[in-house]
Amino acid sequence: MQNSWFRSTGNTGWYSQTHGGGIYMIDSTWVRVYSSKQFLVDNKAKADSWQELYTAKSGTSVTIDADTSGAFSLSMSGNTTFTFSAVDNNVSVGFILQLTGNGSTVTWPSSVKWAGGTAPDAPASGETDVLVFHTRDGGTNWYGVLSSDAAA
Repeated sequence: MQNSWFRSTGNTGWYSQTHGGGIYMIDSTWVRVYSSKQFLVDNKAKADSWQELYTAKSGTSVTIDADTSGAFSLSMSGNTTFTFSAVDNNVSVGFILQLTGNGSTVTWPSSVKWAGGTAPDAPASGETDVLVFHTRDGGTNWYGVLSSDAAA
């Protein structure tokens, strides 16, 4: 301890033996969380820019897990059915989907609520739609919005 700060040198950090997690640094850019623990900020989090993990998906039976990424893309290869995994409850969770069509159909989970009660059409062959999804009840209800239609 120095001036009420715990200081470490090298590729080390702080670790809680009781709870099996901690924080550390291995470079001069990122503070990392050890043992795949979540990092909770009780008040506010502020950043100069916010970057989320992006995952490219493939196939026609596609599972979206918004606890692992905030942005997904899919170039459709046939009629496609989406499944959304359950997410943390009592927090607001959302994700963006960039969907490129090939003339096939899309089936959305029944938990998705769309404006007017009707899901948008799948993007035409070669066109790309950007969709945004949000939940605040662990994924029991998702709210879907077509943000960009038929981007070429």
